[in-house]
Formats: sequence, structure tokens, C-alpha cells
Amino acid sequence: IATVLNKKLSKKESENLAATPTADMQADDLFLRGKFLLDKRNKTDLLIARELFQQAIKKDTAFVLAYAGLAHSYLLSSFRGYEDPAKMLPLAKKQIDKAMEIDGNAGEIFAALGYWHHQMFQWKAAEKAYRKAIQLNESQSNVYLWLAILLEGKGEKEQVAAMYEKGIALNPEWDYLMQNHVIFLANTGYREEAIALQNKLIDKATLDLAVKKERYANLSRLYWSFNEKEEAIRYAKKAKDNGLIQFFSEGDNSILENAENEKFNVLKKSGAYVSSLWQGIAFAKAGAKDKALQCFWEAIDKKEPGISYLLIGQYEYLNLKYLNFIKLRRMIKTLIQY
Repeated sequence: IATVLNKKLSKKESENLAATPTADMQADDLFLRGKFLLDKRNKTDLLIARELFQQAIKKDTAFVLAYAGLAHSYLLSSFRGYEDPAKMLPLAKKQIDKAMEIDGNAGEIFAALGYWHHQMFQWKAAEKAYRKAIQLNESQSNVYLWLAILLEGKGEKEQVAAMYEKGIALNPEWDYLMQNHVIFLANTGYREEAIALQNKLIDKATLDLAVKKERYANLSRLYWSFNEKEEAIRYAKKAKDNGLIQFFSEGDNSILENAENEKFNVLKKSGAYVSSLWQGIAFAKAGAKDKALQCFWEAIDKKEPGISYLLIGQYEYLNLKYLNFIKLRRMIKTLIQY
């Protein structure tokens, strides 16, 4: 299994994982499977990855990389709004502290520590930990992504470009990294490059029609952000996204907004944790400006760890402009320790 998974990871990351500090082959296999699922970033795979890391630790209680993976699972769930950050962040810090006791020079643990500081709004400490993580082990594409997001929030565009360049050179097949790179390119006005990269993501989804439709929808939003209405409608049709077609053609976002209302009503009735930030992002993508802004302010009031993500522009938002974010971003910046 480990051999198969290594083929799906980047060559450089695979070489690094081959030196995993555990003598237990089962623990190593569990870790590799967890790492592979973690990179998918969806809640279902993230929770499975967490279980695999926990099993790996049971096999080898000194397996530092498994502790790092477990910490990452809590941190990702916190930032992405899958579970309550008030529960996730302490659990992550507990794993980080345990791992530090075992090996205080593991790059993967400094990556987790950086992400923890990032979500605690301690950006100076976060950047220091991220750079230490890279110094100790430069074969960590996730660190380049997290550092790029932090640096973009600070407005350091040249450094952001360098981080994406290094991360993609390390792991050129990681779709999530590529999608974030598209966002950065769009934010900085690199139209042709952003569109080309989004088309590359579409080409990679040949065997998964659902993912391909989603990526066509993203391409249609990308064209819309560049004020290219005809192309936006064209690719919305390729995505078979009636909500986007209606919005781009008639300015009517009711299909998009109703879908999000239904989704969040189901979540709330189930008793699941609902992040105000990510609910706001969903409404922003649906063109429901007032609901999105209300959710964003609620997220700031709660100090949700992911609110710093609002410092970065998003081409996927509909009906929201730069002016809508001025006060929001000013308030967020007061929470950050630079």
C-alpha cells in the first residue's frame, strides 16, 4: 500500500517519507495513507486520516510524523470550519507538544506549530515556525501553501509568488495547491496564467465528471471576475450549472442562494458545527451579499481562526467588491500580531 501511495505523492515528498523514523511498517503504512487523504482537504477524508494517524501512534508511540499528521488534521478541521475550533486547537497543541518532547527538530512539527500560531492570530510566530519547518525539511508542500496564504494576507506578493513556485516544483500534482495558485494569479491580474492553470485542472479531472463540472464552474467565475460575460456563460453551460447561468445571464442569484440555504438548514438541524466564516464564503459565492457580510461579521465577533482568509481576494465571490471588505479587513488586522 505504501508503495502505491508513494506514487501518488510527489517524488521529493516520497523520498522524504521513505526515511520515516519508525521501525514499525504497519505504523508507516497507516501514516502514508493518512497523509494521502489529508491532502484532499474534504471533511470525510480528513476524519479518516485522523483515525489512521491515531492508529499509527498506537503502533509506535514515538512516531513523530504521526503526531504531526494528527495535529494537522485538527488544525485543518479548525481552519476550514468542519469542527469547532475551540475544541480542535487545544487538541492540535497537545499533539504538537507531545511530538516536541520526542523530537524538537522535526520539520513537520514546526509546520504544525506554525499553522497553530497562524490560527491564533500570532503571525510573527507563525512565519518564524513555517520558515523553521522549511529549514529543517524543505520537502513539505503544505508549508509553502500556508506561508503563501499568510504572506498574501500581509500583502507581500513577490514572496507569495516564490512560495507557490517552490511548492509546485515540489508537488506539481497537488490540485489543492494549484487551485490556490489560481486565486493568487487572479488577484494579481495574471489573467492568461490563471485561466491556463484552471484549464489544466479541468484536464486533470477527465475521469471524475463531478469534479470536472466544478472546475468548469470555477473557470466561468474566473472569466466573470475579468468582466468577460460571454465566456463566463459559456463555461457555466459546460458545467451545467443552472444557478451560474441564471446569474450571469439575468443577474438572478436565487438558484445559487436557495441551494446554500437548504444545505445549511440541513446542517443546523443535524446539530453539526457550522462556521459563520465558511457559511459566509458559501453565500458570497452564491451572490448573496448581505447574508455573506452578516456571516463575516459574526465570524469576526467570534474570532474564528479562519477569518484572516478574508484578507485575500477571491474571484469566486459574486456581487462582493473591494469596498465591501475595507472595514472587515481593518477589524481583522487589529486581531493579528504581526
